[in-house]
Amino acid sequence: MCGIVGIFSKNKEYLNEYILDKMSKKIIHRGPDGDGTWLSERDGIGMAHRRLSVIDLSSAGAQPMMSFSKRFVISFNGEIYNFKEIKNRLKDEFKLTHWKGNSDTEVLLNAIEFLGLEKTLNLIDGMFAFALWDKQNKNLTLVRDRFGEKPLYFGKCEDYFLFASELKSLVAFPLWNKTIDKEAVSLYLRQSCIPSPKTIYKGIFKLEPSNLIVISDAGENISSSKCYWDLSQKAFYKERKINLNACENIEKFEYLLKDSIKRRTFSDVPVGAFLSGGYDSSLVVALMNEVSSKEVRTFSIGFNNKTFNEAKKAKKIASHFGTKHEEVYFDPEEAISLIPQLPFIYDEPFADSSQLPTLLVSKLAKKSVTVCLSGDGGDEFFGGYNRHIVGPKLWKLINFLPVSLRKKLSTSNNINITSELNLFNKFIPKKYQVSNLSEKISKILSLTNSTNSLNFYKNLTSNCKNPNNFLLDVIEPNTIIDKNEFDDLIPDFAERMMYLDQLNYMSNDILTKVDRSSMAVSLETRLPFLDYKIAEFSWEVPISQKISNNKGKWLLRQVLYKYLPKDLVDGPKMGFTIPLNKWLKGPLRDWADDLLSINNLEKHDIFDNYAVRKLWEDFISGKSLSHYQIWDMLMFQSWLKINY
Repeated sequence: MCGIVGIFSKNKEYLNEYILDKMSKKIIHRGPDGDGTWLSERDGIGMAHRRLSVIDLSSAGAQPMMSFSKRFVISFNGEIYNFKEIKNRLKDEFKLTHWKGNSDTEVLLNAIEFLGLEKTLNLIDGMFAFALWDKQNKNLTLVRDRFGEKPLYFGKCEDYFLFASELKSLVAFPLWNKTIDKEAVSLYLRQSCIPSPKTIYKGIFKLEPSNLIVISDAGENISSSKCYWDLSQKAFYKERKINLNACENIEKFEYLLKDSIKRRTFSDVPVGAFLSGGYDSSLVVALMNEVSSKEVRTFSIGFNNKTFNEAKKAKKIASHFGTKHEEVYFDPEEAISLIPQLPFIYDEPFADSSQLPTLLVSKLAKKSVTVCLSGDGGDEFFGGYNRHIVGPKLWKLINFLPVSLRKKLSTSNNINITSELNLFNKFIPKKYQVSNLSEKISKILSLTNSTNSLNFYKNLTSNCKNPNNFLLDVIEPNTIIDKNEFDDLIPDFAERMMYLDQLNYMSNDILTKVDRSSMAVSLETRLPFLDYKIAEFSWEVPISQKISNNKGKWLLRQVLYKYLPKDLVDGPKMGFTIPLNKWLKGPLRDWADDLLSINNLEKHDIFDNYAVRKLWEDFISGKSLSHYQIWDMLMFQSWLKINY
């Protein structure tokens, strides 16, 4: 895993090794093991690279790297898991026998030279973001992996085209203009992250997953994004090939995931796995245990609050598989010490509160390994979120209610209702209790004014349903969620939600969280569920083999039960949730109150200060359950504090 940086311009004043090095040092955490720069003043192009040595630890893997003919130069971040097969193909077809080393970067670079970029992108299985300079055509191509596991930012800064793995490198450019994009702020308040292609800064963009752009004329001409792998071709109803045979699908899924894990455990450094105690991470560990010849190391996080703690469950599962298991317990004091780091880690406002435990477990794992496998992606592809199960039923119910009643329910003060239900929840048998019941009931009531199924999904996945109420002079732009074509293309509502989760929530929230938290401590994470063959296979499986008897991930669970007793893994889903409500009213209250004070809010012409202050005061007094909205505001204010 690495970090990349580059400058492309006719203007040579700020195009030199000193500035490239200055920009690359900002992401030294992504590559602490080595660095390199390549510069062509004649062509106005320069690239820098930070290296985290994982495959081929020798100098033969150093970057930026030049192809055999010296036509292409690459700065590459990521891993190509099937590089050995591609290398053998190049040897057989083109008689390539003289190689500098054994790195996947060298294989990728020379595959591009001999097979072409388009063919190579269709062949490779991996996570990556890279910049490719073509000396012959005098153009630069930026490419991002299929799901967006690895980040890539780009944009113009006066006469200079810039790109980098993280925004902090671009901010270090001498002519940087840090104008906030208020439209991005409105999207952030809704989603707790800023969805691609936008960033928090005007004129700077994220390259979208599965896309590439070509930059020519010394940075003056930027092509439109081109999609080289389109998930919709597999997901849309008329194009789908559905296999109804459950036994065949179970067998095929087990084979695909085992193969994916085998590829992702190849490394010249120690490899471990996150283990939360849920289905996804438990299955990854189970199959990792099958394919690995070495002792598997697992890492989990616990909470002193029993409602949120899955560490004991994870420990039992680790014991069953005989892994070398380590755990760390998370408490408010730890949160307070980590919070000041978050704006530096993410570079732009990001407010998925599970960022805190993810960072902590990454720190724990880094002490023992350099690479860690994670179970992310299983929920999106196999119906693992509660909304995939409850959402379609709830929408049917809401759609049945009279519009007048729906409006009344959506605007009612539901604190008393949810408090009474929470009290009732404590007195019923434990196996029937619902975790975070008050939050869930409050959320349900807020959904009743949804106008159609996609609007319902948008509200369901929104922290703030009316961002414009808290912002000055901005109208929230449309995103992919606002498109209406999915009703006909994917008739099943649960699958529509899964498709949108894959395109939006997974790449913009989950994968951003995992990448930044792990790379902040120089830990590489690999996600076996994000093998593109598994993604394509998931759309060949009928919904009945994903969600069955009001429970998601049916197919995944059938494989897991081969390796793990049901009673060890079955139970309510918790994930990396933290007791944010209690913390904001307890140990984090003074910190939050200061950031959301009128004095701090009015320093910037962004928020409706009194609307934000009222939200905070209503939360503290118990009039509203708005802790996630509050967290969004706090993460934004924290980011502002260190950047402006």
